[in-house]
This record gives sequence, structure tokens and C-alpha cells, in this order.
Amino acid sequence: MVSEIPLDTGNTVDVRKRLDEKVMDIMREKGYAETTFWSNIKLLIMATACGVALFAQFNPWEFPDNRLVLGACCFIYAAMSGLLQLVVSVVDKDFIMFCQTKKDSKAQQKAKTVTGVGVRSDLETYDHNYKLIIETMHAKDESSKQKTPLVRVELAADKTSIGNYFDKNGYFYEEIFEEEVTKLIAQFEAKFEKPGKKQAAETKKAK
Repeated sequence: MVSEIPLDTGNTVDVRKRLDEKVMDIMREKGYAETTFWSNIKLLIMATACGVALFAQFNPWEFPDNRLVLGACCFIYAAMSGLLQLVVSVVDKDFIMFCQTKKDSKAQQKAKTVTGVGVRSDLETYDHNYKLIIETMHAKDESSKQKTPLVRVELAADKTSIGNYFDKNGYFYEEIFEEEVTKLIAQFEAKFEKPGKKQAAETKKAK
């Protein structure tokens, strides 16, 4: 299937957004339920900032009597903006999606150190290589012995160019992209089913 509306492939923001959205749709279709905890936290922060801005605009007092109220609103709004940026920088990083482990996969459910699955992507400005990584997530407390992802797969180097999925007019060939993402997910699941020596050792060590 080809997209009905073409994109300007020189606009890496729009291109990455389109590819990221497709990846997230495919992950859901393959049985990976999205974890919305941090998304809800960000929505709460943004809603609070918007509420404070509205109160500052429509509060019942007249200026300058309300200058302390306005000052407090400005401070809270700035604090909410800073907190949102902190969450994006520390938690989100380059992750586009956090998922639960697949419920119908015994291997994923039995992996003791695995707390979820993360999907990361990157498409730098003026670059044509779309990087896509699927990896396991692990607890970050001191008791966790898992320092690196138990399973990590990355889109092959010869498949990263957006020229593989968009033609010169900017039309998106979704089926071709979906095929490559589906293969990557299958590779990720296969590594769970048949872990290498290092992965097996890490799993045994965590038990």
C-alpha cells in the first residue's frame, strides 16, 4: 500500500514521525501492549501547566492586586515546563514506545530480569538513515545485575535508508516498511526463544 499524501523527505521531523507511528502500530498488532505510565505523567504535567496559565489569564483579581498570584503562576508554569523536559531527557531519551512483554510468549514471561520492551528510533537532521532498535527493559535499582539489554536487535544497515520506503515524490510504501519491521520483531522474539550463551548466562545468574 502506498500513502495517499506524499511527504517532503527533506523534512526529517515529518518523515521520522510517519515511520515512528507505523512502528508503534505494528508493535501493537504483534501483541505488545503499550505501557502508558510515563505518557500519563507527561499529560498530567502539561494539563497542570495549562490550568495554571488559564488561571493566570482569567483570575478574578485586577492587576496590580494580583501580581503575587501572577508571579506564582509564572513560577509554577516554568517549573512544570522544566519537569516535562526532565522526563523527556531522562526517561524518554530516544525511546518512542515502552511496551509490556508479550503475554503469549512463555520465553518473555519467564525472563526474570526483563520488565518490559522498549522501542528506540533516530533520524538526524539532513540524514537519510532511520535507526530502529528493539530491546528489553530492566530494573535500574542496585539489586539488578542486568547491566545491558538481555535481547537487543537493530534494523540492518542496508535497510535504514528512507529511500527504501519513500519514492522520489515522497510517497510512503508502507508494506515494504512493515515487512522489515515485522522481520525485526521476529528476530527479537527468536532471540528470546533461543538465547545465546551470554543471554542464557545472564538469565541463570539473575535467578
